[in-house]
Amino acid sequence: MNLPAGRVPKKTSMNVIDFVTVFLLFYYIDFSFYPLESYLSGGESEVALPVPVTTLSLVLVSLLIFIYVAKSNGRVKFLGGVSLIYIFVFFAFFSFVWSTDAAMTIKRALRYLPTMTLGIVFAQYYPLRKILRLMVLAFFISACVGILLSVAVPTLGISRIGGAYEGAWRGVQVHKNFTGDIMATGILILFGAWMTKNLSSLLAAGAGLPMALMLIMSSSGTALMAAVAAIAVSLSIIAIRPMPKKLRPMLLVALLCFTVGTFLALYMNIELFFENAGRDMTFTGRTYIWTAVWEKIWEHPIIGEGYGMWSSPNNNANLWIKMMSGDMGTAHSHNTWLDVWLQLGIVPLGIIVYCCVYMLFASVYRLLWCGDNEAVIYIALAVYIWIRSFFEIQFTDPWMAGIFWLTWSLTRLKVTKPRVAGRGALPHPRHRNMRMPSLA
Repeated sequence: MNLPAGRVPKKTSMNVIDFVTVFLLFYYIDFSFYPLESYLSGGESEVALPVPVTTLSLVLVSLLIFIYVAKSNGRVKFLGGVSLIYIFVFFAFFSFVWSTDAAMTIKRALRYLPTMTLGIVFAQYYPLRKILRLMVLAFFISACVGILLSVAVPTLGISRIGGAYEGAWRGVQVHKNFTGDIMATGILILFGAWMTKNLSSLLAAGAGLPMALMLIMSSSGTALMAAVAAIAVSLSIIAIRPMPKKLRPMLLVALLCFTVGTFLALYMNIELFFENAGRDMTFTGRTYIWTAVWEKIWEHPIIGEGYGMWSSPNNNANLWIKMMSGDMGTAHSHNTWLDVWLQLGIVPLGIIVYCCVYMLFASVYRLLWCGDNEAVIYIALAVYIWIRSFFEIQFTDPWMAGIFWLTWSLTRLKVTKPRVAGRGALPHPRHRNMRMPSLA
């Protein structure tokens, strides 16, 4: 089911800045290519920092952001739809006051700045068609290189974590769960580009196959489940759009009830589900970590332990959680909401929850009542973030690529105007006559 789109712009070639964008998406946002020692450490090393977060790379990315802003001729603005994200990042920085390792807190919080800023810049610098195609290209490269590395050099591209996940493909990422998250996100962007007719079926199939292969071979069940659910919910909401406006709220409620009922039925038959899925009921040890984190949260529920606590080897909370959960190798809470609350406190948790709720509801409204086809992309991303956040981290170190997708989506929702129902597609005036490229 393809959504209708406006005029198809004429083809233009990619320029140097476009190649830089693909590089940043592939290298910085996807956190591709970690230091060699992380591959040769004999296991999944969480100690070695990825190359994109070194001081040199932060300076380089900051310089490139300055070039984007300079070339935008005033199009890029840094206020508006993401003001709450600024406050969230401020809390991460300011938590150095009470953290046990102030230097580590500041160092880790610095990672937010370029990640968040790139989301703001890309949302305004590029028209939708072009940035979607550049994103798909970046994900496609990541998948292809990951497959090549996993097949040709398995000592580097395949996980060595033991147990049921021994042999899972991680490609160019440091952990197979990161690979699953990246490929799942890539498939959602591809889905949105195809649904809005910003990518042909042939290109979508060609780019999607390696992404799907990497997602399956990564053995990341949470990423696969969340991606499938996100696409299913998006298609269900699209199916509601042709209905009379008076019926749409009732149909949305019915969809919500069906979704909740499905999860309740799953919960009531949880043992049978895990038995058929070949998984254990602890979610591979996550429940032990969640229990320990939940208990630790209540020692400092307002201000948290301080950002970057997982990266401080001598942090008392870090050591206590690892000891109580029986997992001395864990590097995060395996739950976005718990991890934000544990590290930053109740206010940043409220901010991130509100932003995710707003992203979902604003996108649904834009799609159903304003006829804004673009909103289907943000619906899919929002549903994916919501589901996966219950099993993995999305907005905190060491894996906070979700900040980019949240910031990019909220900025696009702010700077683009929804079309007026019954008057056809009305692109943002700033982009109406802009020539958009084709990678076909």
